[in-house]
Amino acid sequence: MKVALASLFFLFIGWTSIAQEKLQLSEYDFPENTISVSERQYDFQNYNKSWKAGRTVSYKFDKGNLIYQRTAYGVGGGSDSYELSYNDKNQMVHRTHYRTGSKTDGKYEYDYVYTGINPVTITEAATHSRSYAPKTVISYNAKGEKSQEDSYNGNDKLTARTSYFPDQTIQVVYDGDRLWQKRVTKFKKGKTEEYTVFDKDDQVISQETFKYKKGNLISKTTVKKDGSTNTRTYTYKMINGFEVARIEIYEGYDKKPRVEGFITEYSLEDDQKIGITTGKETATLDELLTDAKKQYGLKKFDE
Repeated sequence: MKVALASLFFLFIGWTSIAQEKLQLSEYDFPENTISVSERQYDFQNYNKSWKAGRTVSYKFDKGNLIYQRTAYGVGGGSDSYELSYNDKNQMVHRTHYRTGSKTDGKYEYDYVYTGINPVTITEAATHSRSYAPKTVISYNAKGEKSQEDSYNGNDKLTARTSYFPDQTIQVVYDGDRLWQKRVTKFKKGKTEEYTVFDKDDQVISQETFKYKKGNLISKTTVKKDGSTNTRTYTYKMINGFEVARIEIYEGYDKKPRVEGFITEYSLEDDQKIGITTGKETATLDELLTDAKKQYGLKKFDE
């Protein structure tokens, strides 16, 4: 299953760590000769049965390396842009992050230091007040596989430790000197099967279970501490084995269904493209929505 492009955005700004060194084309399920990718997100407005444009995520590759990414959050919503540079060994050595439209606007820079083929430290070159650490130290086992990441704040205080195992990843997050949360991701055949968040007393806060069909993620069910559940379903349109359209349905805070649609277009070498014909995006989403409603299990979808 190709990870949704919009979710890949959190490779850069997610809470887990700034240590995301695998940024080559081979790490994505894109066509081999891709030079750029665009994903447009739409929200389905139930009250008038129409689609409203949301964020757009764009990627650019050079010689298989991701060199640019930009996420725009709709009209007046600001953006996050990233420029990445590599050495002659195809190792990312510098990343610049430009943020607009938020309280943390500015330019953020990160330097990557390697031992052999592996990055061992990632340091924020220009320190700002941020929700995640300005330095990450990475350790490897004898096989060269990543075994641990330690994230530190500007005072060299440990803020998170992530331990990697073949079948699971365990992250412990600290608030000052005390444990704040533990997050465990379990894998099955290389795919995320379960994600659980524990509080400082090791009690489950929430748990997500993932289901797949023919390699594609078809649903994610979240169980919260109070026992309530929320299932998000995924319905796809594929061309040449690559996702070009996707519908996600889930329950909103008002207990009514929320619908998001995603359109993906791949630009390849030699001016080739894989995607939906321009101008037919929302029509394609409408077609997918019919099947998506059935999968969601709604007898009556706000009609």
